[in-house]
Amino acid sequence: MKLLTASAALEHFGADYRFVTEFRASSPPSDGVISGDLWIVGGGDPVIMTDEYAASFPNQPQLHTKVSSLADALVSAGVREVRGDLVGDDSRYDDVRFIPTWKPGYVTQGAVGPLGALLVNDGFTAFGSSRAVASAPPAHAAGLIASAAERAGVVLGAVTSGEAPEEAVAIATVESPPLSEILEALLRESDNTTAELLIKELGLSLRGEGSTAAGLDAMDEVLVGAGVDPDLYEPTDGSGLDRGNRASCRALDLALTEQNRENVIGRGLAVAAKTGTLARRFHDTPAAGQLRAKTGALDGVVSLSGWAPTGTGSPIDFAFIANGVPSESRGRQLQELIGVAVALYPEAPPESELSPRPVISRLAAREG
Repeated sequence: MKLLTASAALEHFGADYRFVTEFRASSPPSDGVISGDLWIVGGGDPVIMTDEYAASFPNQPQLHTKVSSLADALVSAGVREVRGDLVGDDSRYDDVRFIPTWKPGYVTQGAVGPLGALLVNDGFTAFGSSRAVASAPPAHAAGLIASAAERAGVVLGAVTSGEAPEEAVAIATVESPPLSEILEALLRESDNTTAELLIKELGLSLRGEGSTAAGLDAMDEVLVGAGVDPDLYEPTDGSGLDRGNRASCRALDLALTEQNRENVIGRGLAVAAKTGTLARRFHDTPAAGQLRAKTGALDGVVSLSGWAPTGTGSPIDFAFIANGVPSESRGRQLQELIGVAVALYPEAPPESELSPRPVISRLAAREG
């Protein structure tokens, strides 16, 4: 599903699109002082992180918008003191934090945090060996930004959450990394939160509503324009976590082949034994350093889609999905069998192994 989500986002917004986080106030600072409240208005940037959180990921470096860059923007705007509250505003999207049909374990195990237009550290208040989810994501984000601003010398009041008034003016802005880099990180690391926020941003842009339902409807429109038949897939979220998602290998193949292998989607695929979700897999196999693929796995389901160079001089694209997989270990074995087979193409097993086996009657079998 992340391949489809990333393809739709790239097609609609373009590689250079950036999310913008704004500081707004009722009036500009006077002699460095904002006399009233200061709002931090989330623009959907999915990668705002503290350095500590970014460093907690096993694969480094981790793409992120530094929380300190928000504090620096405030200082650069001449703000030295805020006499009102620092208010986190995530009203850009709806307030549905989790897809209702997700397994509760996704949250408790830290596979995904709460969704919102203003997030810091994916909405986690604790990370590492265990994770804890913020009960009020915009206030949590505002608190972490406040700490960074105070370290930079800004005097602040209380931290709260709420919606900025329409007449509030922009004091400072901070842009995310370009969408091209965000999508590459999304695919390489299989980032669930980023995928879900991209769907909400699509919904806001094309349907005027920052919700999952609006975003999925918008995604259909974009992918149809890109040549992906909506009958080939049926999404219920943007990340693929929900077990109601349905997709065909053909849909995934179209999502891959519609983009040049040297473009964003191709560059974002994890490399066997080197990067992302494949960094610790395929070592000492013919796929190492060659296979580029997006992994997928849920209880009983496994997939692998991507491409690899071949001895013929032309890369081979592939898409593989298996249902009814008895265990996670068996699923990983299937992924690795497929990955190595693709990397070896056009080599193939001998004809004797591909031919139908001779039929032996039950009588002959008993006599034998």
